[in-house]
Amino acid sequence: MTVSRQSRAFAREYQPMPFARGIALPAAFTVDGPRAASDAARIDAGAKLAINPNAWVFASFDGEFSRRSQSYAGKAGAKMSW
Repeated sequence: MTVSRQSRAFAREYQPMPFARGIALPAAFTVDGPRAASDAARIDAGAKLAINPNAWVFASFDGEFSRRSQSYAGKAGAKMSW
């Protein structure tokens, strides 16, 4: 038995801002960091394969791609129970 999952998404940031607004704090507070990319594609995929009723192998991939940056990760493993 094989189980798979897939997800695709497109993210659109209309006004990327690297700071917080509307927070009432007693002192000055600024969060400074890189701006979010205005357009990005996100892909999540994975699969799980049953070798027998007590053993599985699995793998997954997660990625986000834009003109400014790329990030991706993967993992694989095995599960056994008795």
